[in-house]
Parts: sequence; C-alpha cells; structure tokens
Amino acid sequence: MQDMHDQEEPSSGITDASDFSTNFLTCPAVPELPAPASLPEQVPEPSFVEPDAPVLVPTPTFPETVAADLPEGEPERVRLPWGWIWTTVFLGCLIALGPLVYGGVQAGLAARRAEQALRAARTAAETRDVALIQESVATAKAEAGRIRDGVEATLFWRNVPYVGTHLRAAEDAGEAGIAALGSVEEILQAAGEIQSAFASVGVGFSNLAPGVSDTRAFKDLSREEKRAIVARIAGEIPRLKVADEKARIALESWNRIPQSDLAGPIQRALAPVTQALEEYQRTMEGTVALADTLLPLTGYPERKTYLALLQNANELRPTGGFIGNIGTIVVDQGELVRKDFQDVYDIDRLVINRWREPLPEPIKRYMQLDAWYFRDGNWSPDFPTTAEKLLDLYNRQHLQAGAVPTEFNGVIAFNPGLFRELLLLVGPLETDGKTFHAENFFDEIQYAVEVEFNELGIPWDRRKDLVKRLGDQLTDRLFSLPARDWPKLLEVVTRSLARKDIMIYDRDPAFLKKLDAKHWTGRVQSPSGDYVWVVDANMGALKTDGAMDKEIRYEIDATGPGAPIAKVTLVYRNTHVRSNTADNWRFSRYRDYVRIYVPEGSELVTSAGSEQRVEVYREFGKTVFGAFWTIEPNTTKQMTFQYRLPMAIGDQIRAGTYRFYAQKQPGARARLTVRGAFDKKVSFAEPGEDPSDFGDALYEWSGELQTDRPMLIRF
Repeated sequence: MQDMHDQEEPSSGITDASDFSTNFLTCPAVPELPAPASLPEQVPEPSFVEPDAPVLVPTPTFPETVAADLPEGEPERVRLPWGWIWTTVFLGCLIALGPLVYGGVQAGLAARRAEQALRAARTAAETRDVALIQESVATAKAEAGRIRDGVEATLFWRNVPYVGTHLRAAEDAGEAGIAALGSVEEILQAAGEIQSAFASVGVGFSNLAPGVSDTRAFKDLSREEKRAIVARIAGEIPRLKVADEKARIALESWNRIPQSDLAGPIQRALAPVTQALEEYQRTMEGTVALADTLLPLTGYPERKTYLALLQNANELRPTGGFIGNIGTIVVDQGELVRKDFQDVYDIDRLVINRWREPLPEPIKRYMQLDAWYFRDGNWSPDFPTTAEKLLDLYNRQHLQAGAVPTEFNGVIAFNPGLFRELLLLVGPLETDGKTFHAENFFDEIQYAVEVEFNELGIPWDRRKDLVKRLGDQLTDRLFSLPARDWPKLLEVVTRSLARKDIMIYDRDPAFLKKLDAKHWTGRVQSPSGDYVWVVDANMGALKTDGAMDKEIRYEIDATGPGAPIAKVTLVYRNTHVRSNTADNWRFSRYRDYVRIYVPEGSELVTSAGSEQRVEVYREFGKTVFGAFWTIEPNTTKQMTFQYRLPMAIGDQIRAGTYRFYAQKQPGARARLTVRGAFDKKVSFAEPGEDPSDFGDALYEWSGELQTDRPMLIRF
C-alpha cells in the first residue's frame, strides 16, 4: 500500500471520473466534496475586540486532516459527514413509519366514528325511528370498512412480527364489524318492510281504510270497516312472514360473529345493542305472528268463544296465579260481541257440598280440601292440560247444577303484568272515588275485595263488582285509542305473550300448532339438551308471593369424564314483617309446594331444605322433584337439589356444544343465575358473558327470568 506521505494534495478542480470517491455511508450516485485548495497554517488565537470595532467573521471551512499533520507512519483518518448520516437515518425512519402511523390513525379515527354512529342508532331506537337507525348503522358499517382500509394502508408492517399480529387482529375486527353491522342492516330492512306492510292496512298510518284517518279509534269504526281491516291484514300475512324470516336469518348471522373479535370501540358500542337487537327482532317476530294469529282470535273467518281467566300472581299457582275471576268472551270478525266476567266462587257455589272431584295429592295434603273445585283447577303447569281440565270442570259443575254448558273454542289466561302495561298505555282509571294506576292497581283491588267491602257493608257476592267496573272502563279506553297508537298496543300484547302474562289455548289443532310454535300456549317445552323449570304453588299463604324475593341458582359441573352433575338452589326471602299489621291481612308465612322439572333420566343425588320427603316422578317427558317448605316472615331459606344429568348431555358437551333452557313459570318473579364449569375453554356463548370473563373454561350469566331463557355454549 502506498504511504500516505507520498500522496499529492488534491487539486482545486475536477478533471475526470477518477477524481470521484464513494462513501459507503452515502448515496453512491453523489461524489465526495473536493478538499479545499489550501488550508490555513494555524488557527488564530481568540482576541478581545473593542465594542465599536467591526467584527470580522471568517468564512467557515471544513478542514480535513492532511498527511503533514499526522505522525509519521500513521494512516490518514477520514472525517465522516455526520449531518448527512443523521438526516438520512431520520428520513428513512420517517418513510418506514409513515404507513404505520397513517394507517393506525385512520383506523383509530374510523373506530371512534363508528362508535359515535352506533350511539346515535341506540338513541334513535328509543323512538322507533327505523330510518334514522338505518342511516346511523350504515355510517357505522362504512367506518368499519375504513378500519380495515386503515390497516391495509400500513403496508409491510402487517408482516412485521408482533406489530403485524395486532394489525391483522384489527383488520379482522374491521371485517367482523362489517359482517355484524350488515346483519343489523338486514334486520332493520326487514323491520322497514314490516312497517310498510302494516302501513298498507293502516295500522298506525293515515291509510287505515278508505276515509279512515289515524286519529280515529277502533270503537268509532263501523262493522264494515272493521271487517275490511281484518281482511286486508289477512292479505298481507305472506309478505309479513317473508320479512320476519329475513330478520330471523340476519339475527342468526349476527349471533354467529364472536363479539370478542370486534374492534374495541365497536365492541363497546355494540355490547348494549346485542340485547336490544334480540328484543327488537322478538318484537317484530311477535308482531308478525300476532297479525297471523290475530285473525282467529278476532273471530275471522269464524266466530270464537273463549273462557277467560284473571289470575292473581300474588297467590302464585302453577299457570300464573289463583283464578279470581272468570269470563266469557265472544268475537266475530273484529267485533267484540260479548264480554261477561264474574267471581270464580259463583261457579263453585253452584255445586257446594255436592262436588266430589278427587284432588291432586299435594292440594289435599297441604290445603286440607275435600274436593277439586274449578278455582283450584290450574294445578298442572302445562297450560293446555290445565285449560282442558278447567273446561271439563266448568261444564260438569254447570251440568250438576242443572245449567246448560257452554261450547268454548278455547281458554285465554291473563296475569297482572298485562294490566300494568295497559295502564301505562291508557293512563289511570277512576271509579268509586279512587284512582287506579299501574303501580297500585292490584294492591287497591286486593284491599277492596278482601277487606274494604266488609267495612263498607258490601255483600260477599257483590264484592267483585268493582273489578267488573274497572274492566269495562279499561276496555273502553283501549277501544278509544287512535289508530296511530295501535302499534303500541300490539307491542304490549307481544311482550305479554313472551312473558306469559297472556296464554292462549285453542281446540282447533291447526291453530294450536301455530300458537305452540310461538310459545304462546304455556306448554312444557322439550328442547334438546339441558333443562330446568321451577314451578311454585302457594298452598294457602294468602297473597304472600307479593312479598317474596326469589332467586334460582343453577350450576353444572362437566369437568369430569362421566355424566355432568347439576345443582339447583332456591334462595327465597319472605320480606314481610309481622309487626307491620297493615299488611297482615294479605301476607303471612310462605307455604309453597315446589316442583323442579329437569331432563328425563336425571338421578337425584342429595337434597336439603324440604320439610317433607322429596317426591321423584316423571311427567311431560321430564323427571320431577317435588318438595314442600315454609318460610317465616322476615326470613331467608334455601332449598337445594343435586342430581346427575343423563349421559347424553355429557356427550353433547364433549362433542363441542352445551344447550340449556330455563323455562319461566307464568306470573313468577325470580332472578336466574347460571354457572357452568367445563373441561375446555368456552369459544362462544349466547347470552354472552362480561368481556372480562372471555377465554376460560367457566361460564356465568345472571338476570331476571322474564321470559323463557335458552342458552348456547360452544367450545
């Protein structure tokens, strides 16, 4: 290698390509800067300058170390251009991070806008503004697409370890959001079609019938107009069914999307939407089904006669409550031809001391009655079975009394929850100087017919005339609702059917099959999988169910290799305090015969809390545990049943699916808690858990048992 002392100083000009040298730290296409023509011999020492003297600033130079400045034998050192290096590194980092920053910001902003749009949709849902809901959901769906686009804009970062994993997860969340919101759009589209179908017959719209505005009431319509409305609804039934099926399919698509896969903001916004969508779809389904079944119930095309039951859930019986009043309802093509109610004891007095119908053993044992009268006829929790028994008792008691029996087409039962909702719709009722509203309706009626009638000197057989007057006034208010409010009435009826505050039995097999398909008959359900149904029967405890706080706890342990073990725990609290004498006329110790219906083939292992031996038998394709207990005022007690489920349920779980169905007793108010322990992680659950509980082998849900509650878990 040539010694550096032998090199010539570079010239002041560039003559040919050989004068270029490349630096591995710079771009090869740019030549090195030439060295200056001459270098100063020495750097001058700094000196003080007079204040007024001009300051001479020398032109900056970039000297390089030359051979003359180096010790003999030391190679020349090259000074690196650090400013260029750092500028290049900064620009490179900026170029590399640009897609990540840009795409991430775009995805984050889109997620926030989607969340805001869904909040607007929830607000619009409160007013049933379908058009505004659709617009908000469409906006949220578009923003979910922008989440996906933002992630795609990050380019190669999607393949970088760790960062790419999160980016691809966000991209999948965007796709899931698009799919979920697409299902929501389809549900809303079906809702719009259903509204349109009802608009064509004028339910709540201006074109009710030729010359009929939405301000007119049902009672103002002529018989011909009522028949025209019923006929037009019949013509729209096929269109309504198609829209309802679209909504059902869309909801199934929605439920197949794991909510945990959605983007965070969308997941937070959609969390309360999930339950609302299910409730909304059920309302639509119920409205369509109601329109379908409304025709026979209104006497179209043939007149119908129903036996009506008013049940008091504060004295809970298997189908909803003690039967206090009964009536005859006759309808003919939309026209209410007859409505006549009477005290249930008027029926039983026809055969008092002459009736010898054998009693169910628990009624005989715990109530010490001598015969099975009509008033206690709703002993079977299966309403169709009870309905037939009541029709039989009604007609045979009349026959024994020498009266002509009535040919009924079916039975309709009404529970207190319906009347509370109707009063919220039509407003308070006033009679006998009293005001009856949704909150005090049954309390005031119970006091009037149990206590006050005696204070006022009203004869026993006239004490329930008040109920008849209130019923007439309520009917008049309902028939006075303007057509624009009919959809609200339909919603009340639909919710009441789902909650079993209305149950319908019809002797026409084809019509009954339709009612069964909608779970409007109060029939014992037979789902595939696990099942529980708690049925209470007040055994002479006055109206104490009105003071009871009830919780049903269900647990399943499927961690072992054999059949799963289930446990039902009833936690009942009697909130009545005896010192409060104002309520002693209606509340007492709670005397309850309870039946637990579980899958057929279940084997009772242990039980606790029953005051008598637990009875085990089979009924309606179920295994039944029957027990009696009492709960003193201001006391909480527990009753437990631990049992081994059939092996078939364990096989279903091992195959990857667990199905559970909790059936609601009509008229009952209880909280349900479900806990499951499995030997594999839960991948999907409906209803879902709290997001903090995702990803383990446990499942827990708790809520009010207002309707039948099906559950589905996948592993």
